[in-house]
Amino acid sequence: MNKYRLKPSNLQDLPFTTKETVAQGKVEDTYLCMEREVERKAWERHGSPENCEAYLAELRSQYTKRYGDCARYNQPMEYTRPLVGLSIVQLRPLPSVYD
Repeated sequence: MNKYRLKPSNLQDLPFTTKETVAQGKVEDTYLCMEREVERKAWERHGSPENCEAYLAELRSQYTKRYGDCARYNQPMEYTRPLVGLSIVQLRPLPSVYD
């Protein structure tokens, strides 16, 4: 939720499951939902996937200017670099050292 800069009210209608977790010595219920559904809510909030990506990129840019390139910025992994397209990586077989 925080990675997509959403509020709890944005996620009220999403299906979820609960799981007990221990945080700072206290047992609490954690609400779990599918990240893809959270991402779709972010797209709805910002109007499109592209607008959402641009919003997150702008926030990252502001954060980097303030704290530097090495500072850890909390955002979804898919948005760490711009998507240029899909590429297929072909791996060559490793040479056998036992031949």
